[in-house]
Amino acid sequence: MNRTLMRALIDLAVSIELTSDDDIEPETATTLIDELAASLEDLSEAERDELIDYIEELAAATRDRDRREVLQDLPDALALTDD
Repeated sequence: MNRTLMRALIDLAVSIELTSDDDIEPETATTLIDELAASLEDLSEAERDELIDYIEELAAATRDRDRREVLQDLPDALALTDD
């Protein structure tokens, strides 16, 4: 997968998750993440693994605790894992 596109997708999802409830309604945020997850359903297993690996790489590299926590939860939030 293209790392630039993966980074854009990840940054969008993290921004949605980190935006305060005053700036975006929680229901709207949930809908946006759910729609993003639905779009990713067509990824192959190899593409999912690559995306998860990149998310984990970004989480390990960030010093911002809140961003790291969102990144660590992102594979589940985007329904990329079997859990």
